[in-house]
Amino acid sequence: MTIDSGERNDFVMTLASEAQNMPPSERESFLQSACQNDPELYQAVSDVVAWEARMSGFLDHPLIEFIDLETLEEIFEPGETVSGRFEILRRVGEGGMGVVHEAFDRKRKQRIAIKFAKPGFGPLLSPELEGALQVRHPNICVVNEIHTAAVEFGDVDFLTMEFLDGETLANRLKKGKLDEPAALEIARQLCAGVAEAHRSGILHRDLKPGNVILCHKKDGSTRAVITDFGLSTDSTIAAEIAGGTPSYMAPELLHGGKTSQASDVFSLGVVLYEMVTGQKPFPATAESNGEAYSPAAPSKLARNVSRRWDAAILPCLRPKPEERCSATQVLATLERRPLYYRLAAAIAACLVVGVLVIPKIIPRIWPPPSPVRLAMLPIEDSSGLLRDQGMLNNVSNRLQQMQVGDPTVSVIPLSKMQSQAIKTPEEAKRIFGATHALELKLHPESSGVAIEGAVIDLNTMAHVRDYSAHFAEADLADLPAGLTGVVGWAFHIHRTSQREAVTPAAAESYKNGREYLKRESRELSSFINAASEFEKAARLDPHSPLPLAGLAEAHARKYQIRRDEKTLQDAQFWLARAEALNADSPTVRMASGLLHLIEGDYPKALEDYKRVEEIESDNVEAWLGSGFAYESQGRLPEAMTDYNRAIAVEPDYYKPYEYLGGLLYYHGQYAEAEELFKKDIKLAPDRVNAYGSLAGVYTAQAKYEEAESVHRALLQLRESALTLNNIGAALAFQGRQKEAIEYYQRAVAMEPNRAMYWLNLGDAQRRVKDLVDARKSYQRGLQLTQSQVISSPASASARAYLAYFQARLGFENEARAQIAQALHSPSRDDQVVLCSVQTYEALGERKQALGAAAMATPQTRTQMAHHPDLAGLASDSRFTSLKGQIK
Repeated sequence: MTIDSGERNDFVMTLASEAQNMPPSERESFLQSACQNDPELYQAVSDVVAWEARMSGFLDHPLIEFIDLETLEEIFEPGETVSGRFEILRRVGEGGMGVVHEAFDRKRKQRIAIKFAKPGFGPLLSPELEGALQVRHPNICVVNEIHTAAVEFGDVDFLTMEFLDGETLANRLKKGKLDEPAALEIARQLCAGVAEAHRSGILHRDLKPGNVILCHKKDGSTRAVITDFGLSTDSTIAAEIAGGTPSYMAPELLHGGKTSQASDVFSLGVVLYEMVTGQKPFPATAESNGEAYSPAAPSKLARNVSRRWDAAILPCLRPKPEERCSATQVLATLERRPLYYRLAAAIAACLVVGVLVIPKIIPRIWPPPSPVRLAMLPIEDSSGLLRDQGMLNNVSNRLQQMQVGDPTVSVIPLSKMQSQAIKTPEEAKRIFGATHALELKLHPESSGVAIEGAVIDLNTMAHVRDYSAHFAEADLADLPAGLTGVVGWAFHIHRTSQREAVTPAAAESYKNGREYLKRESRELSSFINAASEFEKAARLDPHSPLPLAGLAEAHARKYQIRRDEKTLQDAQFWLARAEALNADSPTVRMASGLLHLIEGDYPKALEDYKRVEEIESDNVEAWLGSGFAYESQGRLPEAMTDYNRAIAVEPDYYKPYEYLGGLLYYHGQYAEAEELFKKDIKLAPDRVNAYGSLAGVYTAQAKYEEAESVHRALLQLRESALTLNNIGAALAFQGRQKEAIEYYQRAVAMEPNRAMYWLNLGDAQRRVKDLVDARKSYQRGLQLTQSQVISSPASASARAYLAYFQARLGFENEARAQIAQALHSPSRDDQVVLCSVQTYEALGERKQALGAAAMATPQTRTQMAHHPDLAGLASDSRFTSLKGQIK
């Protein structure tokens, strides 16, 4: 069989990649064996390996360090548009194998970074992306996808990634150690990012301050972003690839040991140590010799460093990998309140009791917190619609009346500003000692008036909260409530909960909208109907923020399904309208929290939900929302705390048990999750999801008979193609293939356009040697997935299923191409990984199957271990050594 030049190049790069994954001492013998009788092939592969050994690697350095390097031939020019989508803005720099440009993504309408391989190194790009493409987390640089462009030198692979504005942590540390609040905020984020990578089975292998970028968010806070998972590899099949920085490397690596989560944690500990002390934990001699050395506690080296840093950092730096803690444990230790805080709380509780008994004897020990002094600046009104500035007096009165206990905000009224002819924030600070100011401007528009305002911190002149609205002239009476809301939200004013309601005329429509949102079935029609009802309620009660918040939520839910930009913009529009009427409404903040969750902005979602909890401590949905926001950031102790608080608020409500059960399930605590899901079913026996969750727990434990029983109970409750398919799967995993076929046939009869059902049916038919019918089922699945790939080319699942059908029907090359694209897709999930493993096994390619299996969660690996078609893989020692392989 002749081999064309493209196949020859692919083979060269495959051999080179395999050689690079071996210890240097083994490479030569491997190359001679692989290339025997072909000296040209040997020379070609050797050249690539040697060249790569001299280079630092395509992703070895952060974007911010690609500055002022040697000139490289310009493949992309500023102003050029690549792939009809990416407008090149400027070259940022170059690395050993590639070049970095800043670009504008016209499709996503955002600034991005592009990294592309130098000519001849494009085929090496994809394997290096395995780690980076798998992890999605706010504290890990987002790598979007891989593209190919045709240029003068041939095809060039490039990847698009998040463009980070900021400085490296290394540059920041050149100025000295960080103060404790700043160090704590950055440390939390680094731990959360590392924990998420490790949860996904990915290692960094070169964690250091130079690979952390400190970006400034719009609200002035810092976002710490870990970059360059280009050196990363799957932790379960990590090979001995040279890499890392000696000052931050674990001692076992200095002795030739393999990288692991423990070695990443060691590097994390060194970074945290340097942040709080200004120096590394080990002397140069220890670093160079790899000696076991006990560093001094951080609290001994730096003044005003609390001992929780000792408890968090020192376990990371233990000489033996097995004795080190995890990144999640480091985060939990940093989040734990110091002992003196707990003692202070106990003393405060005792004092409260004392005050109740002898209030005249025990004086107040702590003065009330200094309130915010908010100056009401005169409104700049170019519209001429305000007859006077009296609405600010309305705002002042509302703020004074809403506060309970020690006031959070004291208001310097407009009359005082006017008595001294004060018009600017600076004057308010100088003359009246104001700490903050409310500034407002009105501009005329054709249909009313545009209002722009801000709550300003007079020490920094930063905007604490902005206010933007548009009112018809007849609706200006709503402005005081809107301004009061933005001030309450800005300062988290202590206030009591007040019942929120719409007018009687709008009540029925508003209630109907809420009912549509509560429906368990997440069908698009429910959200469309909800939006229609909320629009009607908004027309009947145009002064309430509640219908507008409902519209924001309905469109946010639609965006979850459709993921189109217009729907997201609609959700943001209605939320802004609701906030203009009252940003401090719990209903508005709940809608905002949901939208931020869906957008992936978990810190903002958490802020929204925590504000609701301040106002309504018994709002169970807020506790669930904050718990989920914590969980999404890898802050599991806080997530569990909030889920348990939700249970305490409403012990007879099913949803908290479902959320907490889900958290425990995804972290392998199956017995505990099982009990919670059983409680879920007991409280809501008619809910489909509860049964599916319990069956999932049984499946994760390979309890297929129990899973079958749960699915059959669900079938009695509601017959669906999915339940029929799941019963078939449970039977198939028990070896009862003929019974499984019956249920698979019922599933495809109900939903003939679901490729997964045809796949399962074909597999069961093949296992009982009914090869004619099996081929028909595979052909039907092939037709479906071919159409799906054409209509949705970005769908990883469609490509994965297509590849499997192609493999079973003998189209091997096509199957390899499709499965490679599926595995590199940002939309890849565990079902795609499972299908990839099945495809590679069907092709007889065990090494590739193992590589794909390493990407799966422990639960899916358990499923692989018991899969009827994966017995050979399950018995392979390389598979059983994968971390997370259980039972």
